[in-house]
Amino acid sequence: MAKSDNLLAILWLLREGNKITAKQIAEQLEMNVRTVYRYMETLSMSGVPIVAETGVKGGYTLLNHFVDAPLYFDQQERSALYHAAVFAEKAGYYGSTSLENAILKINRHSKVEETDVLQLPINALEVAHEHMPLTVSAARNLSLIESAILKRFIIEITYRRPNAEKAEKRKVDPYKIVYWKSAWYVTGHCHLRNAIRNFRVNRIEQLTVTEDLFLQPESSKESDLFLTELLPSSETKESKKMDLVIRGSETAIEELSRHWYLKNCIKQHEWQEIVFLIEPSVLETYIPGLLITYGTAVQVISPPDAKQLIVERLLELAAFHSQT
Repeated sequence: MAKSDNLLAILWLLREGNKITAKQIAEQLEMNVRTVYRYMETLSMSGVPIVAETGVKGGYTLLNHFVDAPLYFDQQERSALYHAAVFAEKAGYYGSTSLENAILKINRHSKVEETDVLQLPINALEVAHEHMPLTVSAARNLSLIESAILKRFIIEITYRRPNAEKAEKRKVDPYKIVYWKSAWYVTGHCHLRNAIRNFRVNRIEQLTVTEDLFLQPESSKESDLFLTELLPSSETKESKKMDLVIRGSETAIEELSRHWYLKNCIKQHEWQEIVFLIEPSVLETYIPGLLITYGTAVQVISPPDAKQLIVERLLELAAFHSQT
């Protein structure tokens, strides 16, 4: 075991509350007694309040006021935690209060000079991302959803879809909370639709956690659930799909190959050319606008209809912006 692991193991033994000798620690952790003495000295120097009693009934104990503390994070680990906190804040993380408390604990149990050193890499990081602020109700709902997921409780929500006049009541088995494109979603099984659905949290008007339990299917892959409704359907007949052949710069082709949707449609990928197998509806509604953003870095080779759609979209934009 690494030194930090041994130190933590000794601390856990001490936290059990019973007096323990160096010999007992050595036997449980399979190490030399002298090594235990060195680790005890290291713990004491780190600020752990260890009481050592000599004699026949002697041993080691912890002071009663000792509380959990992140004593064993090295500088790089603590720096990583601070960076993670910055990312979470920029994403509008709903557990921001708990996160702030965790950072305060790290600061409280760090030496002054260590805190000053940590501030340097923190100041060197800037996350250029802005999010829509979470409302109080959305933050509350996210916390309730997380609790329901952990306890496997069904939730009842009043949900208003985009442009809908009336909200609908749904029963949902919540599987996972997803943060995607600056918005929070809950993914789960909708009882009304009897299918996997994604619900945007800021569109939930009311939420109640029931006491009814649900069983998550063993075959479901949680990491893929969110995209179930968004990705191309595997049931679509191949004969109805079309080859979209795009040629362009290496950078542009590589970026297209990593696109959240198109990466699931790749049929062939070469250095400066890529072929996607996509549905006609996607080609007509989504592809022209996407490819226009790449300017002259990409060019549609086939089908000809795709080229024409891009030209038509550009003419529409030109006409719109020419208006006075």
